[in-house]
Amino acid sequence: MVREGVTMTRRRKMLLAALALLLAAGASAWYWQETAMNRRVTALLNAVRRNQLGLVEILLIRLGLREYRQPTEPDEVSDELAGLGPSAVPALIRALDDEDLDVQVAAGWALSKLKDPRAVEPLIAILKDEGSGVRYMAATALGVLGDGRALQPLVEALNDQDKAVRISAASALGTLKDARAVEPLVATLGDEDIRVHVASALAKLGDARALKPLLEALQGKVRYERRQAALGLGELGDTRGVEPLIGALRDEDRLVRLHATWALRYLRDARGVGPLIVALKDDYALVRILAAEALGDLGDARAIGPLEELLSDKDPEVRKAARVAIDRLRAQSGAKSRPSRQTGKESP
Repeated sequence: MVREGVTMTRRRKMLLAALALLLAAGASAWYWQETAMNRRVTALLNAVRRNQLGLVEILLIRLGLREYRQPTEPDEVSDELAGLGPSAVPALIRALDDEDLDVQVAAGWALSKLKDPRAVEPLIAILKDEGSGVRYMAATALGVLGDGRALQPLVEALNDQDKAVRISAASALGTLKDARAVEPLVATLGDEDIRVHVASALAKLGDARALKPLLEALQGKVRYERRQAALGLGELGDTRGVEPLIGALRDEDRLVRLHATWALRYLRDARGVGPLIVALKDDYALVRILAAEALGDLGDARAIGPLEELLSDKDPEVRKAARVAIDRLRAQSGAKSRPSRQTGKESP
């Protein structure tokens, strides 16, 4: 019996020793993996770091004895950082506290692309950062992450001293799709600098109080506000926006015309058919493509003939959109296939 007890004790000791070795090996592997990931993140972030050059370094560069490295832009390296995957998140979160603004921004953009919930609280924290560029990034990233924890901090950011931060906060609140954001946004409509962005956020939330400021912005002199207003009217889904959007199809700015075409497609109002047929001749290819797609959605057979004329368009994507729209309309109306007016045969 004594021998058996000794044997069992030895076996337990051997098993415990083997287990300890396995745990140690696992810990070692994790440590080196973590260290390797930290090095990869650091190397990529160093590419955007804007180090201050000393007098000696400047002299060496001027003498051609040292090459000057132009820092990479944060948005260029953020894709590579995000490509490292979720295991890079801890190192990226630590980088949010870096002294270099561009390092912070690059890390923040990467975290937004990874959409990891661990990033929410650290991003909320830097909404109070001294750098307006960092605050802007944080608000935008929180909108992308779409986490309800960011609601109140983003509402507070509507009063940020920097216009770009306020715009980003308003847009993010619209993206969150949380009804609790409606009243704070309505209260901010008096801020002329960001009014159209606030109205667009309200449109995403389905609040009718967005209509008036969006219509005013669509008729305004500021180009980017007209673009934003056209998108907002589409998102709001109020058919009172149809006639103003039809007028915007004649705007001098091609992106306003493009956004108006998208909004009319989204609204699916029959009043848009005639104007969209005219838009098939727009000099901007993307407008022609979107107009063709919109006409396919609206299902009015009157568009078939004008669409056939696009089958000889110089842009292959326009021809493709026209072909798809024609096929859809013929399927819906039972119209017989006809050859292209331009070529005597159907284009691919």
